[in-house]
Amino acid sequence: MELAPIARKTAPKPEDEKPQPGKESSLETLRRHRIVRVRRQNEKLALDLKKTKGEMVPLAEIKREVLAANAVVKQQLLAIPFRLATTLATISDPRELGRVLSEALVEALNDLAYERNLYQPPGTCPCYGSRKEP
Repeated sequence: MELAPIARKTAPKPEDEKPQPGKESSLETLRRHRIVRVRRQNEKLALDLKKTKGEMVPLAEIKREVLAANAVVKQQLLAIPFRLATTLATISDPRELGRVLSEALVEALNDLAYERNLYQPPGTCPCYGSRKEP
């Protein structure tokens, strides 16, 4: 029969069947490495899927954007007193003063909410919008 020589070649050797204690066979080592590699590939694919679905974003980028947005809000609110200084100096009626301040706050917050006039090039005065004189 022709099958006998093939069976002898492919039949497991007794030393491959039972690994010696404390010593891993090369086949077991190969299997272990394959399992580790497949797990890492699965983790990478899971992360790629989350990124694709938009469930995961780079944390550093989000922090940068939040800090930039906070700086714009701070800049807009701190500019209000300087823009209104001359107007507020002439008002003696407390109700009128409150109305003017309220309108200025609403305008600044609407600018922020609707993204109007948010970007100012470096060297631009946050109060008046013109270039600062050196």
